[in-house]
Parts: sequence; C-alpha cells; structure tokens
Amino acid sequence: MKVSTDVYQKLLTQNDFFGFRVLVHSPFEFPEVRGKGFVLSSGNIAYIGVGARRTTSTETVKGMSIARRGCILRDEPKEDLVAVGIHMDVFDKYSRRSCLLECRAHYLNKTCGCLPYYFPDFGTVWGVNTACNLKGLQCLDEQESKLEGYFVSCCIYCFFPGIITSLKTPTSPGADCYCPLECDDTAYLPEVSQAAIRTDSNVASWKQGEDQTLKAQDEVVDKFQKLVDKVKGKLANITRNINETEEDLEEINDHIDDGTDTEQMRTDKEELEGKLERLNGQKINTTLTLNKTAEK
Repeated sequence: MKVSTDVYQKLLTQNDFFGFRVLVHSPFEFPEVRGKGFVLSSGNIAYIGVGARRTTSTETVKGMSIARRGCILRDEPKEDLVAVGIHMDVFDKYSRRSCLLECRAHYLNKTCGCLPYYFPDFGTVWGVNTACNLKGLQCLDEQESKLEGYFVSCCIYCFFPGIITSLKTPTSPGADCYCPLECDDTAYLPEVSQAAIRTDSNVASWKQGEDQTLKAQDEVVDKFQKLVDKVKGKLANITRNINETEEDLEEINDHIDDGTDTEQMRTDKEELEGKLERLNGQKINTTLTLNKTAEK
C-alpha cells in the first residue's frame, strides 16, 4: 500500500512530525490514535507484522461473580456493572479502553462543556450538544495533558460485597475512572521495521510523480480561483453601476413628479434607462458565467 502526505499536512494536524500514526486495535473499540499507536515516518518504506496474544476465561470463571473473578466480561449485564460502580451509556460491549474513553468524555464535557471533534458522538446518547465554541476549544487545549490521565480507583465492593465506593489512587491528573481489566482480551503486537526510500527506486519515482501531480493540481486550483475572483470583481462593478444609475434615474423622476424637470433631464432619463437595461443584461450574463465556472 502506497500512502503519501501532502504539503498541507502541517496545517491539518497537531502532530510534530511528518508521517502517519498507526494503531492496531480491536474492531469493538474506538481507535484512540492520539495517545496510542506507533509512528511511520514519511519518505520511508515500512514493513509491519501483526501478532496477537489472546486471553480467555473458562466457563468456571465466567460463572463467578464480578467480586470473585476480579475482571469484567465483554457482555456483562449493565445492571451488574452499575452495581459495582461502572457506568457506561454509549458502548454496548464492555472493554477497559471503551470504559476509560467514556469516563474521560464525561470528565471533559463536565470541565469544558464540549468534547474533542475526533471523539465518538456521545452527545446523541447523552442528549446534549458537545460541539465546542472558542472557549471550549481553549479549555480542551488546557486539558490536553489530562486526556490520557485518570485515577486508578479500587472498588471496595470487590473486597466487601454490598459496599459500593472507591479508593482513589492518583497516577496522573485527570478523570476519576474505575475500569477493571477484561476477562477475555486480545492484545495486538505489531512489529515494525523502516528504511529510507532509495532515490533510484520505483517508489521514489512514484512519489516524485505524485508530487508533480499535486503541484499541477494546485496550479489548476489557483488559476480557477483567479478566474472566479475576476468574474466576481466584474459582477461587483456592474452591480455598483446599476445602483448609481438607479439613483440618477430616481432623482430625475423626482423632478418630473414635481414638475421641475427640463428637456435635458428627459433626454438623460432615456439614456439612463437604456444604460440600465444594458447593465442588467450584463449582470445576467456575468452571473451565468460565474455559475458555469463554479460548476466546473
């Protein structure tokens, strides 16, 4: 697979590097690429191998209570999760990563009144608007260091059934999250090797050709924009002339209504009416040209 960065990447990303961040994850989990994954540098050839380590629980373990087994099943009933202090409104299946993501979302929404744009649409489930205004974006920027931070809470229920509370052990500032490990889990283990692309290789030739294509596309877009601006400028001039002509006609008509008009005014009126008709025709044609240009 050939993937390329374009010249605008630095304007569209918060990364401090040129390249890509890659995350191998379960299809049941939201890809939090921001704080996880590995980086592939641009200008390199990368070879990626993916292994997996699967942890499964026996039927005996599955038959135990949460307090006894000390882990959570993926299809654990929600009422059982709530009973031990785990509240998940958005994700149907339990995973520790999904639990932490939802917990951090609650923390950020409570703190900033909104969520990062790349988060899942929690607002639909919660029935609130989680889009950010300028103040919210500033708050998220201030909370950036806490996006991956959370309290490790130990649920006392696990040791004293019937008592639901937690002991907070702060590892880093952030959300207060109680998200136990899963009983069944798959850990993906990527192996990555990278090397710089040789300048005489086929890939380098492909990249050079793509760069030339992007440059040509930019030139076409630039020419198109200049054409659109030119047509818009012409349309603005025509509109301004129409307004001035209508004002002159209105002044002459006022004199005619008052009976203070002269022969010259009546002659000027005919000329202005003809000019106004021509200008309106030019405006229609220029508007059609602008619309056709935009369609291209």
